[in-house]
Amino acid sequence: MSSTSRRDFLKRASRLTAGAFAAGAFIGCAKGKPAEPPPTAGPAKGGPPPADAAAKTGGPDLVVVKGGSTSAEVVRRALELLGGMAAFVSAGKSVCIKPNASWDRVPGSGGNVHPDVLSEVIRACKDAGAREVIALDYTLATAPLEFNGLRDGAQKAGAKFIELTKDDAGLFDEVEFVEGLKALPGIGPKERVATDLLNADVVINMPVLKTHSATGLSLSLKNLMGVIYDRTRYHGGGSGQGLSVATRRSQILDQAIADLGLLLKDRISLTIVDATYIMRSSDGPRGLDEEDGEPMMSMVAGRDMVACDTKAAMLFGMDEQEIMAKVPHIPLAEAIGVGTMKLAALNVKESNLGGAEKMTAPS
Repeated sequence: MSSTSRRDFLKRASRLTAGAFAAGAFIGCAKGKPAEPPPTAGPAKGGPPPADAAAKTGGPDLVVVKGGSTSAEVVRRALELLGGMAAFVSAGKSVCIKPNASWDRVPGSGGNVHPDVLSEVIRACKDAGAREVIALDYTLATAPLEFNGLRDGAQKAGAKFIELTKDDAGLFDEVEFVEGLKALPGIGPKERVATDLLNADVVINMPVLKTHSATGLSLSLKNLMGVIYDRTRYHGGGSGQGLSVATRRSQILDQAIADLGLLLKDRISLTIVDATYIMRSSDGPRGLDEEDGEPMMSMVAGRDMVACDTKAAMLFGMDEQEIMAKVPHIPLAEAIGVGTMKLAALNVKESNLGGAEKMTAPS
């Protein structure tokens, strides 16, 4: 897409957001000290400051693996290309993994991260010397972990799975807003985020590549909605600030997802997009019981959520113009500084487990 098209998109998005929050929609301004670059989210009360990943190795910014025979093989190769889990996890550190685990679908359906992917990542963290590894998600279906195998996958690898629900308000802490947010202050005034994530030294964001009826695709930025206490505000529920439900849903959801990415981006050490079994159904994000996931046997991983989501959307078959039109929270996140869609500017390493590797240097 041309730079002109990109600018036009961002101008239109800005006008939509401004219109949605006009006439008193904002109840307060973003909090935090102005700084360059934008400040990170503050720590939870009593918790540590945002953790740094282990020292960068100078390796690729983004890796793509294709052609594996098993989910475990694909994620192992992705971690190898990134320099191993030791590039992110140091001895004695605590790790929180956020898999997409919300739905009562069996492994391979594409509705959730495959449990073998979660198990392999947990083992890699432990091999790197992690003191503690937990996985968590605020699930949506009734008893999804009885179906999707993710609790068993975590426990098998020696980690605990925390299933958050509406009854767990005490397991969330308030996080102050940061500079640059556009939608969240209008439905705020603060965000409540899972305490275990806020207190972890290393956070790994682990979505699955799938369709979503409200957001086009569900990837790493959307996956972060599973760590907040009240996601209904993003979807049009909760206090409306004088806006109709339809307006809030259509004009706020994508910008709110982008804002959440900015709020938490400096806490996310690594993003791993599971594309081993993907969902193309128009019934996403859960899908239908009679539909199996499509075995793509691929993986996208890196430090930049926007770059990971962009590449995953391209694996799905979208070009940049389609991403802007169908998954607008990705370019909106780029616009406020969460990450970049400009993959040509990154060091990208691709590996085909059935063939040769390819390295693309920044242009």
